[in-house]
Amino acid sequence: RTSNENSWTIPSLAETAPSSSPSSSDAAADSLVSASASAGVASGDHVVRIAYIFAGSARSFKCPKVHWSLRFNVIDAFGGEPYVFIRISEEDNQNTRTGKGVIWKPKYDDIEVNETLKILNPRKVQYFSLSTQEEEMKMHYPETIHRVFRENDLRRYSMFYHRCMGYKLAMEYEKEHNIKFDWVALIRLDAAWLDPVLPIQYYANDR
Repeated sequence: RTSNENSWTIPSLAETAPSSSPSSSDAAADSLVSASASAGVASGDHVVRIAYIFAGSARSFKCPKVHWSLRFNVIDAFGGEPYVFIRISEEDNQNTRTGKGVIWKPKYDDIEVNETLKILNPRKVQYFSLSTQEEEMKMHYPETIHRVFRENDLRRYSMFYHRCMGYKLAMEYEKEHNIKFDWVALIRLDAAWLDPVLPIQYYANDR
């Protein structure tokens, strides 16, 4: 993680084996990198590139059934060439009637969360603080219409704001590496997928 941007990048999952893999998935952990790429050719020699955007609080992500389902049942099952971008907070926000909520810090090991993120093999990870997010929001979007939305429903505005910033990570990566994503998928970081999604060829890329 860099101190000036509060973010870091991971070039390859193969360089750092996940520490929280279940005992029944030892062999599967070794094939994480090759599993997605092998199903990536859509037509001719073109490999379909998918940008996965995860934004929000870690919450239940550290639970094995959650993070392994994101890897196996979403990223690997969908196919293509995955590029994961994560904007994450280690704080959480409890809903209240005021609209702003109550910020609190869950009791889990920060290092454990950071290591578990490697299971998704992210290209970029960016941290944010719920405690200071309003200052950041005002800096990026000072317009009156944004101020009105923030003042009336900060929690909902926060959700879409951090998704937008996660999307910008993917757009920055496109420019830095001179590539173009064919798909952009926005997925919750704290939700488990009980079954694999259908492979990419079952979806129409016309939107």
